[in-house]
Amino acid sequence: MNPPLMSKIRARAASLGLSQADLARALAVDPRMVNRWWMGKREPNIASLERLLEVLNLELRGKGEQ
Repeated sequence: MNPPLMSKIRARAASLGLSQADLARALAVDPRMVNRWWMGKREPNIASLERLLEVLNLELRGKGEQ
């Protein structure tokens, strides 16, 4: 995954006080999977990424979009 995107996701989760375990529960995935995303060892599938962005109230924007 794009390192700046994951950095934004981690920062947003922290600002909301959400742990990896909290996100795992919200996404109905194993907490170890969230940890692998955090460490850059795995990438979330599209459905998980969409749900993750929804939970964190973030949007994906294409290059050049404000």
